Amino acid sequence: MKNKHKELKPINADVSLEYKCPSCHASHWLFLRETRTKGFRIVCECDAIIFPKTIKEIKIVYQQIVKETVETTESIKKEPTEEIPFAILSERSLQECCKTLRYFGFDKKEAVEKITDAFENLQTDNIKELVNYVLTHI
Repeated sequence: MKNKHKELKPINADVSLEYKCPSCHASHWLFLRETRTKGFRIVCECDAIIFPKTIKEIKIVYQQIVKETVETTESIKKEPTEEIPFAILSERSLQECCKTLRYFGFDKKEAVEKITDAFENLQTDNIKELVNYVLTHI
């Protein structure tokens, strides 16, 4: 037998409301049915008389579950690659490539040499292509 899980709503509720005495700040708890009674009053320990505001109703609002849509790879726009027509390796690209290669165990000097070598072969400033070239030509 399969277990089917259903989201159930409550069949009954018991609501208690807290009121604080403005004179001595003592707490007084009332049931919902007491707060619905017209003319209901609380006599505090400090002899203050508190008239709670009459509550007509309390609504329970259920959370709406919004299903997120997942974009397919075709619908995701690809960012244009940074290609420089003059074939100049920018300092930013060199630094980013070196930073990435350091995660693969290259030291800074070796990473600069490998990226410079990759740039001479590919003639592109694209960070992803340069790093891929270095990693595939180890």
